[in-house]
Amino acid sequence: MINTKRFIFTQGSKYHTNDNPSADEIVCTMLRGEWYDYFGDILFDNIKMNVQHYGPYSSRNDGAFSSMIRSIDQLRLDGDDADIYIKSHSHTFKYAGGPNYIAMTTPCWKGMDGYTMTKSQKRPDNGYVLFNIEGSDYTWSYNIFKVPKYFFAKVRNY
Repeated sequence: MINTKRFIFTQGSKYHTNDNPSADEIVCTMLRGEWYDYFGDILFDNIKMNVQHYGPYSSRNDGAFSSMIRSIDQLRLDGDDADIYIKSHSHTFKYAGGPNYIAMTTPCWKGMDGYTMTKSQKRPDNGYVLFNIEGSDYTWSYNIFKVPKYFFAKVRNY
């Protein structure tokens, strides 16, 4: 269990749910979280977070994060002054930043299944990121679950 005062949620890709109800929104409601649909700017004390489900990415491993950083650099040139930028869509956990901001792609809750195996052979990073914000300062940590390789081999034959 995570001891926190606020839960923030964004909507995942519709192709995961099609016409089914969004599990993201259901969990948000159950946790009395704040729903930001696909994106939003959120203020926690004096820290501004720019959150968005979709972020540009490349299918190449060596370029997957640079696409997102380019888009954040453009946001900052256009006057966006967020302290933290969070994108989710890629199902990978990576982070970078500069002296006045941090940017990251978050791990996901979606595991490999028959659908995801048709889209990618990469194992997703499953887990979460936790921020502790007090005034103008923040710390953060992450937890990536080590899903055994043999599990994915079983899914491949599903």
